[in-house]
Amino acid sequence: MVLGADANTPLIDAVDFTGTRTHWHSGGRRLHGEPGDDLLFGPSKIHPLDDALRRWLADHPKDTAALAIPPNEPLAVTHRTGRRKNSPGTARRFDSIWVSPHWTVQRIDHLHNEGIAAGSDHAVVLADLALTPDYHETVGR
Repeated sequence: MVLGADANTPLIDAVDFTGTRTHWHSGGRRLHGEPGDDLLFGPSKIHPLDDALRRWLADHPKDTAALAIPPNEPLAVTHRTGRRKNSPGTARRFDSIWVSPHWTVQRIDHLHNEGIAAGSDHAVVLADLALTPDYHETVGR
């Protein structure tokens, strides 16, 4: 399974996924105790899909170290909230691709400037995926 999402979350896109915080957290006052977006896009997710960018980063530790992402900054920029004529707004990674364990992420790009140039206010997120060898063995049986 491959899922592309314009989720308008997370609020905090922490390098360590356990530190990620979504906007509408389960049990929050604004949700009157109801389930929130953390069940889809946060560390409490209730599905087997992985964030493709995080999967890629886990498989490329040297590239991850080279990113040197400052605290409170997203792993990539796909949107800017509060953008105005005199303000670039707050960088967010609201657009993502989520993949099942059947996929290996060979490359992922977040093309914010290209999305803006095309008339969107969001990035184009592209991923090169390959089926894992285990998947081929399972299907062949």
